[in-house]
Amino acid sequence: MFQDGRQYMVVDIGGETLDVTVIKKGLRRNITEQHKVCVVGLGGNSIHEALDNVLTDIVGNEAYHRFQTEEYSRDGYRRLHKTFNEKLKHEATDSSRVIAVPLSELFLLDHVSADNFKTALGISAYAGEISVVHGRLRLSAALWKGLVAEYCLTLVKQLNDVFEKYSCDKHMCLLLVGGYAGFKILQEAVIKEFSNFDIFIPFEPKFATIGGSVMLGHIPPLTIDRVLNGSDTIVIREDDQSKASDCEIDDQAVASDFVQSVSEISISSDFIEDETIARPSKIQTGLKSLSQRLQGKPQEISVRRNYITADVITAYGDIDVSKPLKACFADEDDRDMTKEMFGLFWEKICSVWFRGENAAIPLIPVEKRAEARRVFPILGKILEHTLCILGHFPLQVCRSLILAIAHPDQDVDADLVLGDYLLFVPERESTLLSQSLKDLDWSENRMKRLTRFFSVNKISMHPTPKSFRKDLLNIAYTEIIDSSHVYVALMRRGISDFALEHFFDVLDTDGIRVEYDMSQPTTERVVQMIEDMFDRADFSREEKIITNYLSNIISDMSKKQLRQFLIWLTGSPCMPKKINITFNTSEGRSKLPVADTRRHMLKLSREYSSYQDFERVLMDVVSNEFLTVTPN
Repeated sequence: MFQDGRQYMVVDIGGETLDVTVIKKGLRRNITEQHKVCVVGLGGNSIHEALDNVLTDIVGNEAYHRFQTEEYSRDGYRRLHKTFNEKLKHEATDSSRVIAVPLSELFLLDHVSADNFKTALGISAYAGEISVVHGRLRLSAALWKGLVAEYCLTLVKQLNDVFEKYSCDKHMCLLLVGGYAGFKILQEAVIKEFSNFDIFIPFEPKFATIGGSVMLGHIPPLTIDRVLNGSDTIVIREDDQSKASDCEIDDQAVASDFVQSVSEISISSDFIEDETIARPSKIQTGLKSLSQRLQGKPQEISVRRNYITADVITAYGDIDVSKPLKACFADEDDRDMTKEMFGLFWEKICSVWFRGENAAIPLIPVEKRAEARRVFPILGKILEHTLCILGHFPLQVCRSLILAIAHPDQDVDADLVLGDYLLFVPERESTLLSQSLKDLDWSENRMKRLTRFFSVNKISMHPTPKSFRKDLLNIAYTEIIDSSHVYVALMRRGISDFALEHFFDVLDTDGIRVEYDMSQPTTERVVQMIEDMFDRADFSREEKIITNYLSNIISDMSKKQLRQFLIWLTGSPCMPKKINITFNTSEGRSKLPVADTRRHMLKLSREYSSYQDFERVLMDVVSNEFLTVTPN
């Protein structure tokens, strides 16, 4: 594949820009970047701007501007577009589905109530295309397809202009990457327009740029030679050592790796739905090596839910991480509950031997230091087996901690440490710090709160906007990295040489970001999944009300509550691929929700008297699954 003499066009459909790169495969793995085009304002965000224009027409510029910018409604504005984005992603050209998006905050603006909004909607040009049901806007298929169609026409016209301007080859292959390349309706528009081309679309196009798909020409040190024809053309020549000597060794390696990765890609005119594309190849290869190492008969263990930390740590004294595992819960049936065991174990252990709101680092009481030296190597062993069996990290554990385990002699990336610290602190504090990093104009109240924060962290100077990021980064490194280095070394001691060599040694900052982003759930994504299921299901009126209650409860969950809810429902803190909901059919059944982790099935009663009644019962059930567990 990647035939000599053939042209390839990498089309990166981002949010703000459309970036097009034309490359040509030469002889002996030479690759020429022939043309680059960047069109600002032609990214997929144009679709969202079209939706904004529609809503502005209904409520007016002033009201909609407040909805976008005022503090109490900004989150609602973002949630609207996130929901619209997630729902639109999976729709095809022939879809007739209504898309429902939340918009309750818009009703709370001055002089705008739900009734007034409906009145304004009724006299607008969009009456019949937009309706309001339970605080949500329901957009007809004709409306949202119209918004997208306008963008698709502009997109294909721009690509045609590139073909004509640069006289591109008729047998060119297109590679679609970037966040909006994952939208099915955009894919169909490109395929229809350029049906005579081979078109390659990764399973997760948004991650393809991280994997290097548009690296060539976007990193100046990779420019080894320029073709002297007046065009912006770059050539990488592996066989020209005199030219390559001007480039740093690491950059040569990156260029060589890129050329090698390009040579290994296969192209098809059909969609290639290969999940491995979403991950950097080295990470995927490492996880595959860990998985393939598992050989032999599964080792069987039985653990008690209420003593899961002690039971698992004891069991792993004898577990061989090169063999599979079958875990069962004591006093329950003998089903394989390995995934559920790992999910529950890491949640509980992070409340026993770790600390942190949404990114856990070791916290060892003085009286437990001796015991910690025994426990933490075992935790390293369990971490390795988690990766071998599940193929992902425990999301509760801080990313910087994992990277420090992988590379104890290297500094962890500053942006990663700072991001982890904002996850580590309580959410209210995280919001204060995040806003203060962005804003240069601090109120007197914010200055007081930040001064108290500095005092608690033993920084005597007063915070200032100019030095705040630097000061906060020093706190983050002290809290996240320096305080954990002893326990990082102990965990690394428990990991096998095989895992260190084949996986941890190739783990880098970008790789771990992708791994966590792929698995990390958000309330918006989970609610979207439930609403998609809601649109397909044939629920009764009572069932629709309860399902709407569930969506609203999840929307208000903290990150920790959402993680615990998913462990209870699916056995894993990771973003599930599906959630199913059924309802009790017989009257008088218990009102307690029941979770089936194997099928990701939530079984609900119809007998809740109110939203508050359902919320209390659901949260009690989830909380009771996470009773406090001590090391003993």
